[in-house]
Amino acid sequence: MKKTVQTIINLLEDEYEIQGNGNDNYVTNVNSTGNADTDSLVWISPTRIDKEQILATTKSKVIIGDHSLSLRGADLENKILIRVKNPKLVFIKIVNELFVDVPSFEIDPSAVIHPEATIANNVHIGPLSYIGKVNIKEGTIIHGNVHIKDNVSIGENVIIQAGCVIGGTGLNFTKDEEGAYHDFPHIGGVIIEDNVEIQACNVIDRGVLSDTIIGSKTKIDSFCYIAHNCIIGKENIIIGKTMISGSVKTGDNCWFGPSSIIRDQLSIGDNCFVGMGSVVTSNLDHNSKVMGNPARPVDDMKKLLKKFKTYIVDEN
Repeated sequence: MKKTVQTIINLLEDEYEIQGNGNDNYVTNVNSTGNADTDSLVWISPTRIDKEQILATTKSKVIIGDHSLSLRGADLENKILIRVKNPKLVFIKIVNELFVDVPSFEIDPSAVIHPEATIANNVHIGPLSYIGKVNIKEGTIIHGNVHIKDNVSIGENVIIQAGCVIGGTGLNFTKDEEGAYHDFPHIGGVIIEDNVEIQACNVIDRGVLSDTIIGSKTKIDSFCYIAHNCIIGKENIIIGKTMISGSVKTGDNCWFGPSSIIRDQLSIGDNCFVGMGSVVTSNLDHNSKVMGNPARPVDDMKKLLKKFKTYIVDEN
């Protein structure tokens, strides 16, 4: 379906400038600048050093860019450049509004729902999902093949992708005198606050005695594990294959890189950055930036790597 330039402009909330005379241009799809056709909507990152060349060579006739870009020559007659402060954010909002299909609020007949579950009216539950004795608020989307066990509370506008298991028991046991294992009972729950997004194939364990909590607006990438009793702050970004061990408490606005590991019982302050593959073995103060195994402050790790590189060169 054709989306006119005026339709796109009507969605803009921030200040913008229009350059070019292609007022009759329209888009039917979105694409990258290199793969775009004449009907594609594209955006150009302000950080690209070749952004002027991209603007000149892309086949797209409707482009979103920053204020430093400028159409020239024949492009002024056949292209439209929408100049904004944050092209990526504007592009995201437009695509979500015009091109992304949102699942309808309905429960697939193949889903299994516990009779004591409390589910708001405007909730989507996909095929072959199991929903235990839980509470789910409005606007939440649960895709297919999700398993949510009892004593889980899910807030508004939460997205849970396929393959997630939420509310299962973690690994917590004690040996007796004869060496037999005794599992510690998990009678806590899971609280997922509003506007959380959980990508595919995540596991979030229920609490042992208290609850595991995922703070509002937190985004969890695919294949992550969050153990029992964790309290994850608000607006955290947790990238794929991260493992957060039991009873970890994080602050707000933290970023955990791919395949990072957080040891149990730790406290992570607000605004912390944990680099890719890091193994965090001690508490982190607010605004910490660490990397490596074991994780060290980024500046210290860079110095250590530089010394190690020098040592290798000297040895050879």
